[in-house]
Amino acid sequence: MKILLVIVASFFSSVITAQYDVVAFQDNYTEIEGYHSIALETFGNRAWVKKFELPFNFPYFDYDFDYLICEVEGTCYFEDDLDFSLRLMTFGYKYDEILDTVNIESDVRYKFGEKDGKSYLAVQLTKNRLFSDPSVDEFDSYVNFQYWIFDDGTIELRFGPSNLDHSPVYVPGEGFYLLTNEGPKPAGPQLALYHPYDENIRLEYNDLNNYTEYELTTVELGGINWWPPDGWVIRFTNKRVSTNELASN
Repeated sequence: MKILLVIVASFFSSVITAQYDVVAFQDNYTEIEGYHSIALETFGNRAWVKKFELPFNFPYFDYDFDYLICEVEGTCYFEDDLDFSLRLMTFGYKYDEILDTVNIESDVRYKFGEKDGKSYLAVQLTKNRLFSDPSVDEFDSYVNFQYWIFDDGTIELRFGPSNLDHSPVYVPGEGFYLLTNEGPKPAGPQLALYHPYDENIRLEYNDLNNYTEYELTTVELGGINWWPPDGWVIRFTNKRVSTNELASN
């Protein structure tokens, strides 16, 4: 019985991983144009939550959705899912207070469009600050990155220029820390895809000795220890392999 359980668990894990391919590569970071500003839409509320009504069906694992809810911590989810399904560098990011509504340099921006024949939603964190970072005023610490959601189920993380050299929140090789009165607490960031309706199906992305070495795991919590450089891309491709179909064959 024990051997059978091990075989079944191994098969199920391979089924889960087979649903997504992941690649990481160097490219050029381009800011989106013709965007909407969440800072303006929320009147500067930095604890923002946004429900995106998608003009296409988004295949996620073996389900389709026509909307996606995203929020300030880098998480996206669906209304009746079990947990935060998309953990897109989950930590905590905030834009600056709005002092000039015409020239907003720090923001969260989004855009719907088409690229290479595919419809997409792009969400861009523009010059965002890390939660609890005391180095912002003196050193102007920030990050820029985007997540792209495509109509074929592809998910891309695209990283822009950052300034974390003097930030005590980020320790290269260890990741982010939340600075509290009780001391620094390890806090990701986490990059993972969780099945919306099955808590046993999780894909965790881990970098290893540097940002170019990575693995997908289904058995432990993932984390990013190295903030990627300008132009780095992490792409998840949904192969639309149904766990139900595979389990029945």
